[in-house]
Amino acid sequence: MHKYIVAALILVVTVSAEAGLQRGDLLLAGERSVDLYNGFSHWFVPVEYFVDHYDERGTFMKRVLTGTPVPTEFTLNPIESIDEKTVLFAAESHIVRRLNGDGSPGDRFGGDFRSVSDLVGDASGNVYVADYRGYGQGEVIKHDRDGNILDRYSLDVSSSMDLASDQCTLVYPRLNIRGYGDVVIEWFSIEQYDLCSHSELPGFTEQIYPTDVMRLRILPDGGLLILNGHRVERRSPAGTLVWTLTNDDLEPFVLMLDPTAGSFWVATYSAALLRYDTADGALLAGPLPIGAGLGARAATVIGGWRAGRRNVQPREGPHIRTDLP
Repeated sequence: MHKYIVAALILVVTVSAEAGLQRGDLLLAGERSVDLYNGFSHWFVPVEYFVDHYDERGTFMKRVLTGTPVPTEFTLNPIESIDEKTVLFAAESHIVRRLNGDGSPGDRFGGDFRSVSDLVGDASGNVYVADYRGYGQGEVIKHDRDGNILDRYSLDVSSSMDLASDQCTLVYPRLNIRGYGDVVIEWFSIEQYDLCSHSELPGFTEQIYPTDVMRLRILPDGGLLILNGHRVERRSPAGTLVWTLTNDDLEPFVLMLDPTAGSFWVATYSAALLRYDTADGALLAGPLPIGAGLGARAATVIGGWRAGRRNVQPREGPHIRTDLP
């Protein structure tokens, strides 16, 4: 069994002209780890983290951030373009700090975290942080743009989440565990939660998934793009399968949409970026080389598509509220 020992400080990076970051550019968060083995299990202990800048064509530009992580609980080191000016990065420790334009740490943002698994913003500039503290103990915490806590939700978001454009519906993979005598079965189901009313909604699909790391994103039509292990699939707003692709070389951590959601990026274990057409899953570009030994943990596109940043009220799809005016 593989265990990842990583970290969870969120840095707020203010994107400026000096940084050279443009809409559509990529930021890839990675780490260099050492493999510890005790004869039974492997522990991958990170010794350095960094963030690399690539242009919209996937060409490496420069390394924009490096640091030494403080090993804590399992996390995905998410990096997220909240808007076209602000990027959040979960890097180390248990606190949130702003990163000034000159790269120096700034004021503290929000409270303490234990293991950040994903970040998402809404149309009002609020930020939701998924803090996974073990099975049955997770929280999603809503902050305003200044880092003040606005609300808390008892949700186990261990892998990924996304906010629908209705500003209320959170879609996320939920870990399910069942014991049958000495046999324990685990699987992911894709669930939905109404943040506005603090209530569960019907699941997005009846499909169940292996407990590999899962990343998902809501598409403009209300459907989902899902990365689960080495498989990517697109599902319609009704939850039916549109297409699927499998690549045994896929890293299970990186899934990012371009600003129009017309294409998406993934990363591979063999240190490459791949770009696919969202409509049919066809390969558009790649493999494009990334830093050898990067160990990509997460990535984001500057101004990339996230449904929650669009305050519109779609009327189709199982994850859309029916009580809207």
